[in-house]
Amino acid sequence: MKRKTFLLIAFFILATVSVLAQKTTIQDKLGEMTKAPNPKKVLKLFKETVNEFQLNKVSDAETFDMMYGTLALSNIMKQKIKAYEQNIGMIQNKFNQTSYMNMAADMLSNNKQTLQLSKSIAEKTLQLYYSFKNDTTARPLDFDPISWKRFMEMAKYPYHETYAKILNELNLSKEALLQQEIAIEGLQIEELGQTSAELYAKILIANNRNQDAYIVLKRMAELDRASDKMIIKLKNLHEELTGDKAVKMLDSIKQNLRLAYQQKVLKKIIKDTKAPSFTLQNLNGIHKSLEDYKGKVVVIDFWATWCVPCIQSMPAMDQMRKNNPDVAFLFIATQEKPNGAFERVKSFIEKNQYQFEVLLDLVDGKYPTVTDYKISGIPAKIIIDASGNLLFSSIGFTNESNLVNELQAMIDIAKGKSQYN
Repeated sequence: MKRKTFLLIAFFILATVSVLAQKTTIQDKLGEMTKAPNPKKVLKLFKETVNEFQLNKVSDAETFDMMYGTLALSNIMKQKIKAYEQNIGMIQNKFNQTSYMNMAADMLSNNKQTLQLSKSIAEKTLQLYYSFKNDTTARPLDFDPISWKRFMEMAKYPYHETYAKILNELNLSKEALLQQEIAIEGLQIEELGQTSAELYAKILIANNRNQDAYIVLKRMAELDRASDKMIIKLKNLHEELTGDKAVKMLDSIKQNLRLAYQQKVLKKIIKDTKAPSFTLQNLNGIHKSLEDYKGKVVVIDFWATWCVPCIQSMPAMDQMRKNNPDVAFLFIATQEKPNGAFERVKSFIEKNQYQFEVLLDLVDGKYPTVTDYKISGIPAKIIIDASGNLLFSSIGFTNESNLVNELQAMIDIAKGKSQYN
């Protein structure tokens, strides 16, 4: 497992292990706490949860840690420092303490008025982290010594990176660079997440290391992990450093990405499979069947109004629809609670002014289409060629650029326009 992937899992594992074992109703209660508008409401939900589920501070220690952590974050966002410190002090697991302290520092860093407070918390986070990093008694019993040592070494990543972000915002660029390089020590550019790479490039530029920033940004663009802001900065640096327009360089990256994605998706092609037929109602109450789009490439987007990644992917899907006017895009809303499903879906589409062909996958309280297509999670994209063959099935959403490039590669193959056909 790559270091960045392990870190992402490791960062939350101790804080979530108890909750995942609980009933859904407890998860709902904890979810309410994170969304509560003020500390008073969080505390009320805290007490309700303890009483309702008869939580024990010993056997349910991890759940208590999450609740105290959530209450701490609520208090610090209101700058109730004493209450925040009391809440953090109630967290039993030291790693959980540093996790919530880091979250607090990161949240406060987004407001210039709280940067100094953010800096103070980030420094205390690192102090606490290093106080138990090599303490063998801090290791949970379900962690073997080798895994725990590796885990703790990687945990420094988010803590130093948060501190680097804050220092850079305070125009302490040299100190920020030191902290960011500690955070990403031992990682190649290819192993950096988008946020880390963007921050690293920003700090490098602040230290007049434009050539190094250019290398980072260009590599991230080549990997299709550069945000729009990163692309703009890359363009500006290219023109500044070379004196040439960046169009040719960016076009070359785009072309290479197209070819790379085509090679990648070809390995995922589904052979000799007819797409299951379906007949569903659209938002005008008209029944639509897959056969209505015979002779066209069809892209199906399985989604739901409650699915955050589904909603996040929709602007990119809207752009894909506009870029491919000869393709039939069907947005099939599925796994909606039956009561009020039609009105809920229609309201969402109208509110966001999407010009989508939306079908509702709900028949007698069941979701037949998502079942027939054997979809294991949403959002899910299905690509069907003009002959009705199911070619691709893709689940999940990472970022808009990845979605656009991967889906376009699939569409091109379905159209027969790929050089690999």
